[in-house]
Amino acid sequence: MPPELALLMSSIVAWIVVSLPVYIASKLLSRKSSFVRAMVASLGSSLLFSLVFLLVLHLGPSIITAPLGLLLGFLAGLLVFKEVFEVGWFRAFLITVLAYLIFIVIAAMISVILIPFVPTGQLIRGF
Repeated sequence: MPPELALLMSSIVAWIVVSLPVYIASKLLSRKSSFVRAMVASLGSSLLFSLVFLLVLHLGPSIITAPLGLLLGFLAGLLVFKEVFEVGWFRAFLITVLAYLIFIVIAAMISVILIPFVPTGQLIRGF
């Protein structure tokens, strides 16, 4: 398989996996919830966050612009959730927090399930 195709396929799978907690959270807090909307919201908020953060970061010294970029990027991500799910700022914030918590639970469950399949072996010497 060409590496470009592998990258594309793994990116799509990651996008779907990340959208699942957003879908579950939005289902609890929004009447306009669907998996497609969750996928649009997760992709849109990630892209807008990155864009805003990078633009702000180039405005001056990073000691000042990095925290400002994180805050403005987070607000930009909330704006995407607010518009996609047609909720207010507070519900958009709740969807975001709940999606993170759901993601942590799902990741922990997957980790526990996969532990028996992790190969064990001798530790690498020198570490």
